[in-house]
Amino acid sequence: MKSLIFQGKVKKGVGDHAKLKIPGRNSLKNAPPDWPETLCPGSLNIRIDGYPSEFKHLSPTEKVKNLDSKYFRPAFTIPQNQILNNSILPSTETPENGTAQIWRAILQIQTNENSTNQDVWVFRRIGSKISSQLELVSNLHLRQALSLSDGMQVIVKLQYD
Repeated sequence: MKSLIFQGKVKKGVGDHAKLKIPGRNSLKNAPPDWPETLCPGSLNIRIDGYPSEFKHLSPTEKVKNLDSKYFRPAFTIPQNQILNNSILPSTETPENGTAQIWRAILQIQTNENSTNQDVWVFRRIGSKISSQLELVSNLHLRQALSLSDGMQVIVKLQYD
């Protein structure tokens, strides 16, 4: 398993992700056994300000979108039509638009007192216009469970094959 290390800050989202209905493990044929059966609505947004070396040659608007290249193979994908309220639609030119790519990740939070590692999932839909942040999903409400607030510095260790 390989890793990409992103550094960033917790950022307030616009709330659109909470409208998505992402299927749980028992609703998907290809979900790994550690994919949650139920996900907490919404996502934790991390605005990236430190990219892995593999992304250094890309322009700022291409860096996170490089995950769509399929070079960094996700743990699994969820077809566009299995995500309810998915506003990213496929077209003849871009038939994979809206398909979710899911990577295992570790969210690392360091405070003066201690360091916490939390297993999470990076959720990215092909064709998303989001170019400078990662969206993390979990069965937990990550902000509450980890006492996170906007501006907190974190590390996301995205794992891929």
